[in-house]
Amino acid sequence: MTEKLALSIPDFCEAHSFSRSGYYNLPHDQRPREMRVGKRVLITQEAAAEWRAAMEAQTAAELATAKDHDDDILDSDEEDEEAAGAI
Repeated sequence: MTEKLALSIPDFCEAHSFSRSGYYNLPHDQRPREMRVGKRVLITQEAAAEWRAAMEAQTAAELATAKDHDDDILDSDEEDEEAAGAI
């Protein structure tokens, strides 16, 4: 069987384990590039790969930001404890 070079939205969603409604709930700037062939909307394998890479990068950035925020909270707590001990 040959690999599909482009996926319909339902096929894309199935391949990436989320629902069609989940796809349509994504902000437009977080959706993969789409192409239209007649009335069909397709997502190429290249666009799907770019989308996965972008989602991975976004997740990594969000995790790094959350970790920095958590580190700031811990640093603040430690400073509070030191200040309380100095009183």
